[in-house]
Amino acid sequence: MQRTVRVQLDPSPGQAAHLAETLAQFTSAFNQAVRIGWDEGITNATKLHYAAYYPVKHAHPSLVSDLVNQARIKAAETLRSAFVLERRGCKVSQPVSANCPARLNKNTFRVDWESCTVRLSTTAGRQTIRFHVPAYAIRYTGYPVDTADLFFRNERWWLHVVVTVPPPAIAPCGAVVGVDLGLAQPAVTSTGRCTERL
Repeated sequence: MQRTVRVQLDPSPGQAAHLAETLAQFTSAFNQAVRIGWDEGITNATKLHYAAYYPVKHAHPSLVSDLVNQARIKAAETLRSAFVLERRGCKVSQPVSANCPARLNKNTFRVDWESCTVRLSTTAGRQTIRFHVPAYAIRYTGYPVDTADLFFRNERWWLHVVVTVPPPAIAPCGAVVGVDLGLAQPAVTSTGRCTERL
């Protein structure tokens, strides 16, 4: 199972400037990849990679390749949704983002739960930034990390970290419980009793 841990970053003013530049470059790379895919009618992530990687990387030389690829992957997902809506008869236009959250993978960030620091790839190189974990999310810290999204909202920097947690331990029992959606009653048990009376 996966859970998202929302942590607040505490960057220095210089680090905040680097994060802002990285987010601006990522948004620009996303919009450029979307424009290329939109013009050529591409929704497949691999085809979009061949069409967009070099133009996007050339236009954003300070953005590391993994972030360019993540921008292209997000662009392919967005284009796929837009073209599906268009096929259903909806009126769509080319998607554009004013502030696209930067998606990070295992090559572009590393979380240290013990020291509450994260090491991020930015346009100015790798930066180590402190963060705060809210009390309700502490139980998810320490688990393996998958991806993360970098946000700037309400004058604060946030990192949404996706972690893999083990499934809950459920003791096996011999009873089988099922719910049958009915017309007369919203749901009934296998014994025929209405759930409103349970």
